[in-house]
Amino acid sequence: MATLKDASLSATGSGAELIMAVDVEIDWDRGDDEVEWEIQIRFVGDDALMRGGNDTLLVHAVPAAPRDGERRRIEVSGAGGAFDEDRGLDEVFAEVQLLARTADVRVVKTNTVEGDFSG
Repeated sequence: MATLKDASLSATGSGAELIMAVDVEIDWDRGDDEVEWEIQIRFVGDDALMRGGNDTLLVHAVPAAPRDGERRRIEVSGAGGAFDEDRGLDEVFAEVQLLARTADVRVVKTNTVEGDFSG
């Protein structure tokens, strides 16, 4: 079964030009091409205990497959302030999971809401 070997996070730019890049290394096994895989990245604000707990800022998922190779780079835009966790100097880390997607998992869709969500 496939496993994550390593992951690292880097950031370039700032504001609307901010890009968070997660580099992952995956150890694929035989038969992994028969399963649908997903790399799930949870970006978390790294807060000191005095300021409260760490807050999840953004969850991003992309499909993955052995044919994509052992190394992947996933880039996520910071436009819109998704990573602005302290209204100043921000500290962010990522938790990365490799998940096997199965048809047995129930998905429930919510209603659609409308509005100006620009912040």
